[in-house]
Order: sequence, then structure tokens, then C-alpha cells
Amino acid sequence: MPVTKQLRKLSVARVCTLRIELEGIRPPIWRRFLVAEDITLARLHVVIQKVMGWTDSHLHEYLVAGDRFGVPDPEDPDTISETRIRLRQLLDRGIERFTYRYDFGDGWQHEIVIEHVSETEAGLSHPQCVAGERAAPPEDCGGVHGYEEFLETIFDPRHPEFSHMRSWAGVWQAEAFDLEAVNRQLQKTRRTPKGH
Repeated sequence: MPVTKQLRKLSVARVCTLRIELEGIRPPIWRRFLVAEDITLARLHVVIQKVMGWTDSHLHEYLVAGDRFGVPDPEDPDTISETRIRLRQLLDRGIERFTYRYDFGDGWQHEIVIEHVSETEAGLSHPQCVAGERAAPPEDCGGVHGYEEFLETIFDPRHPEFSHMRSWAGVWQAEAFDLEAVNRQLQKTRRTPKGH
């Protein structure tokens, strides 16, 4: 085995700082979070669901430099398995941004930017969310246009659908973002390092 590959195998995976933003909504809904560079896109999907507050109730895919990654489907041979690629491989290809699509009916599209890559710090746990603003829209609200109509309804007590929509949305609050709650959810996704 070449020395460089041996060193790579022995080295601790670096940490990537990612920023994800839901496209088409202002003011923006975004999160900044840390993941290991060796995370697969399949595991990254789990992290994204937690940091954004989605419920993983719908299909998803990544669009990366003309390639589509997701859950393999015999009827869609163009989709490459998301378990076969790691974030590090995107870095090695010079990719700094890519797209994550969730719920093909509502059409939620997120831009992911790899903002920074650094050596692992002692005692640092990841995945970890470090910042963000605003709650993700409720599931099944109809995409960007439906979300805009939903907001108009729940903030207008005179709207004929006000009571129904408030009841449907439950405790959801547009401006709410609870960093501690997100990190509690992420803690459940952490795996014990090999050898521990």
C-alpha cells in the first residue's frame, strides 16, 4: 500500500462546516452544521432531516455536478446510490456546493455550501448544529407557494381558514429555531467510533 494511502487510513477524518438554505423563501431558513468528511450522502440525509426539522416522510435526492444521488430505484437507472459516495469524494472533486431536494411533490430545494474544512478538535462531537434561523415549513404545506399562502392564513385571524390551519399546524412557529433541541436530535444519530 502506498505511504500516502497508509497515512490517509491512519489519519482522523477532518470536519466540514456546511451551510444549508431552503431556496425560494425570504427571510431565509438556514442552518450551519458540522459533519465528518467521511460521512456518506445517505447519512448526511439523516443529519439534514434533523437540522432542518423535516420528518423524513418523503423522497429525496442530491444533485451534484450533473449527477443524481439517492435511494436506488430500478425504474430510474440514472440515480446513483447515496451510500456509495462520501462528502470527502465531493471535496476531492473540487465541489463546494450542491443541491438537496426533498419531497418531490412540494419540491423543497436546498442549497448546501461546504464553507470550511478543518482538522478534528479534541472533544468535538459531530454531527453538530452551530447556528440557524427560522423553522422549516410544515410538511405537506404545498411547497413555496403553498407555504406563502399558509403564512398569510395563520397570521390573519379574519381569514376563513384561520382556525383550521392553526389547528393543522399545531405548535409550529415560523420564527422558532431551537439549537439545543436540534443537537439533542443529532446526538441520537451519532455512532461510536471504531474501536470504542
